[in-house]
Parts: sequence; structure tokens; C-alpha cells
Amino acid sequence: MFEEDGRLLCYPSLIRILPGDASIEIDRRKERRIRPSVVVERLASAQQAGPRFKAEPFLASLVAAYDLVVAKQGKDGGAIVKLEDVYRVLTLLPGQVRDYSKQEFARDLYLLDLSGFTDHIGRTMRWAASTGTRQAGVLTTVARSGQQQRYWGIAFQ
Repeated sequence: MFEEDGRLLCYPSLIRILPGDASIEIDRRKERRIRPSVVVERLASAQQAGPRFKAEPFLASLVAAYDLVVAKQGKDGGAIVKLEDVYRVLTLLPGQVRDYSKQEFARDLYLLDLSGFTDHIGRTMRWAASTGTRQAGVLTTVARSGQQQRYWGIAFQ
């Protein structure tokens, strides 16, 4: 389990502590039973059930957002762009940042990575990291193994 920006990351769940309500939020569902044994049981059952994730629609939205970022930055197709810039495009509407956090985006990237699904309409996705993961703009989530997983850039060819 890791903490990032006020949320706890525990594969595949995102947990937010709500001190004003004396409750927690697990994957956007408020839980008033905050006894540690109850919370651990709920997180364990979420791990057993696995994530509900559809790779194809998510990849399609990544391609569309990537194309907008490439056009805005004046880059050639196939260029590497920061995933943080792609996230900004995906959350342009008012309130979207609140409804779809960077932690959720990073978790979805990890689930896409796990799925092995990389092709969309003749274009292949490739991850880019190298020295980018040492800079600002790195998106972090927790992997199934409990290790931190970092994402920085993406390209479609």
C-alpha cells in the first residue's frame, strides 16, 4: 500500500480517508465501518475479485487524446508525449478532474499494461519511460505484486 496525493493505493483499489465523516472511501464507495479488520477484509475481497476493466475502450480514448496532444504540440505522429498531458485532455470537462483522478488514470494505465492489449485501428501503443520517470509528471500506481509502477510517456505508431 502506498500513499499519493491524499489517497492510498492498494491494488486494485483506491482508498481515500474522509476524516470529516469518520469514514473512508474505497473505489468511490463510502465505507463507515472503519475497523481495520473490516477494511482489510474488504480490500482482500477486492483483490480476489480483480478489477473490472475494459482495455479496448480505454485504449481507444488514449489514442484520441494522444492525437489531440500531438496536434497541439506540433509533433509528428509516433512522437512520445507525456501521459500527464494526455490526462489533461481526458479531463477537460468541468469536474472531470474530481471524478477521474490521476491515481485512477495511473491504475487504468497499469491495467491496460497488464491486459497486453496494444493495437487500435492499425496503430500500436508503446510505453516510454527511460529518464522521464526521474522528472516531474510521473504517474504512480501499485502493481499486483505490491511494487510501485511508474508511467511517464506514450506513443502510437
